[in-house]
Amino acid sequence: MSALSKVYSSKEEINTDGLRCWLEVNLSNIKNNIECIRSIIDDKMDIICVVKANAYGLGSINISNYLSSIGIKYFAVASLQEALDLRNIGKVNEEIIILSWTPVTEKETLIKYNLTQTLIDYDYAKKLNEVPGIVKCHIKVDTGMNRFGHKFTDVETIKKMYELKNLNILGIFSHLCRVREFEKEADEYTKTQIENFDAIIQQLEKEGKNIGIKHLMNSYGILRFNNDNKYNMVRPGLLMYGVSPDPENAEIDLLLNNNNFKPVASLKCKVMTVKIIEKGEKVGYNSKYTAEEKTKIATISIGYADGLSFASSRNKFRAIIKGHLCQIVGNVCMDSTIVKIPLESDIQEGDCAIIFGLDEKGNLQNHKEFLTKSGAPIGETFSRLGQRITRIYHL
Repeated sequence: MSALSKVYSSKEEINTDGLRCWLEVNLSNIKNNIECIRSIIDDKMDIICVVKANAYGLGSINISNYLSSIGIKYFAVASLQEALDLRNIGKVNEEIIILSWTPVTEKETLIKYNLTQTLIDYDYAKKLNEVPGIVKCHIKVDTGMNRFGHKFTDVETIKKMYELKNLNILGIFSHLCRVREFEKEADEYTKTQIENFDAIIQQLEKEGKNIGIKHLMNSYGILRFNNDNKYNMVRPGLLMYGVSPDPENAEIDLLLNNNNFKPVASLKCKVMTVKIIEKGEKVGYNSKYTAEEKTKIATISIGYADGLSFASSRNKFRAIIKGHLCQIVGNVCMDSTIVKIPLESDIQEGDCAIIFGLDEKGNLQNHKEFLTKSGAPIGETFSRLGQRITRIYHL
């Protein structure tokens, strides 16, 4: 377990006295969200939990260990190193699928650690087959995203992958790329992707191929297009964490709320200093802020190296300190940020500053503020949360 993580049996036990910046993760809410996913899908379907990019910034080792403890049998990552971390640092003995490319020279490692490799195209599959030893694989099919995977129309080439003797093909999958858009044209594109995936499966089964596991639905595919439960598994990522990928989209919020998903994470830091500046004084790098009157400012212990983006300066992000919305003044620094606080406030060194997080009633504060003003989508914003942030986990 990383030195920058702590596990508590309850929220009440959490002690942040010695911390500068931390991310609180409510494991009970993750369990709730897994149960919500199970309530949507068919009883015969299983869940592949996507924990790539350090579990979207929340900490892949502790998140995966917890998911394993509540019965998750399949995990997905993006790289060999992420898979090895789960095996060697974590306690994950279940199936791990690498969704992206791994150098062919690492086939022996794939076999040694019982990992499942994605076949991104036939040329890659053929090279992997030429290296001695049998490795477990899933075939990636391109149904319209044009990132990687063999075109669904190239049935003959895909069929040849099943004939490669050193590959144990256990499944086939594709990826939906427009499920979050909630527009007619995007929805039609998604439906076409589903039809394309179904077409290749039908043709391969007609040829007598043992398809194995079939998985297509990602987080918002599960919520919006998983009506007939015709595949074996679903692949939630962000959905496990109960937050909207688009804070301006009321339809997504409604979907999450109606299905009882709960947010799981809170990002907090400390007030480092408080000072008064006079009218005309300048603040921060490049002197981007000039006080228009006597002003009270606080420096808080989070910067762009921790994941509070530089764009937050331009977009006038506001942290919450003792119930006050405190706007950034000047530019976000690497290790700290300066905010304007009310002149009459009693904010002082050591107080907690909430970047976003759950209040005592479990309601999410400042999530939309954080995302809309970060200048990036949620996956990027969360996954770039810095490694020096202490991750705190509690039930």
